[in-house]
Amino acid sequence: MASFLIIGDKKSRDEYINTYIKDNSFKEYEVENYEDKILVDNAKRIVRSLSLKITGKKLILLSGEITIEAQNSLLKNLEELSENCTLFICVDSKDDVLPTIKSRSFIVNLYSKITEINPDVCSSIISYAKGQIDMWELIDRLEELEIISGGVGKLLVHLRYIVIDCAN
Repeated sequence: MASFLIIGDKKSRDEYINTYIKDNSFKEYEVENYEDKILVDNAKRIVRSLSLKITGKKLILLSGEITIEAQNSLLKNLEELSENCTLFICVDSKDDVLPTIKSRSFIVNLYSKITEINPDVCSSIISYAKGQIDMWELIDRLEELEIISGGVGKLLVHLRYIVIDCAN
């Protein structure tokens, strides 16, 4: 599905992850947790795990310090995660990871007062980015999830009709 950069202190990250696991009904065997320092050899093992075809869902947690070399080893795979695989990269600071890791991940900043990631929203945005749905389908989904509403939703609906009229 996607990779997430979880930024915060260990206690906040653990609480967030435990809530995510519970809310998404992950079984113990569906979660792989790498808590020790992650070196290139560990990264290669993680890459192999990411590349395996899975029938259920999988959550991979990288909660140990990740070396620069290991981050480089993981890069390409962040763009090619299977639909049922979610990767959490847990760090104390956004400066602990390469800019290229940040650019390929959704950022969840637990230091921020406003942090809420809705898996349905993320899934819809990913589908749009992959070309699986068009912009209007994305807008419909965001309206259904009440992410956009009120004046913004009405404006988008009017804009949709204007675009459709112009196309015809």
